[in-house]
Amino acid sequence: METRLADDFYLITHDDRSGALQVPLEAARLGLATALLAELWLTGHLVIYRDGVYPTGSTGRPGNGLAGEVLAAISDPRSERLVGAWIRFLAIDAVPDVRGRLLADGVLLTVRRRGAFGRRTFPPASSNEAAWAGMRIARQLSYREPLSASDQILTGIVLATGLLDRVLWDPVTHSGGHQTAAEVRAGLPSEVQVLLGHLEACVANAVLTALH
Repeated sequence: METRLADDFYLITHDDRSGALQVPLEAARLGLATALLAELWLTGHLVIYRDGVYPTGSTGRPGNGLAGEVLAAISDPRSERLVGAWIRFLAIDAVPDVRGRLLADGVLLTVRRRGAFGRRTFPPASSNEAAWAGMRIARQLSYREPLSASDQILTGIVLATGLLDRVLWDPVTHSGGHQTAAEVRAGLPSEVQVLLGHLEACVANAVLTALH
């Protein structure tokens, strides 16, 4: 079954009304790159072995163009195999790539400000729908509701990028969600643990680079 894990992470990291990025750019880029790899893992198109990503070749093409492009790049026998290298590579264009998929699906709109050099913005078509991914995760974590496989990985990515407090924004209602999130992260399959471990390393490296 196709999943749009990266779409959910994009919506969590952007304002549900204006569409403006609300988190550090590197966190968004690296988290989206990891989500794109996780989408292919969830649909059986990729395996993660030790520290490498490999196409399975056992299923049909992904149902959307962006996932197909990522799979085609990974399937090239000349391609790098290391998970961390793929996260860093996909992160370069991850924000506009996932935005393009959301625009094509009508989830986001394109608004150009007046003037010859008016800047484009990308507000959601529905603020309620845009906010739903974060609200869903917050509710599930806060009240220990069952999470789908996709939402479990989404929780892991939110944790690894340091964005859990953005999702669990209400310290009174959602305080218990932090413990649940840690439990969800610990219970993820070993292949996903490898993926998230590399994401955490990439985020830490980005923080160190910014400090220098």
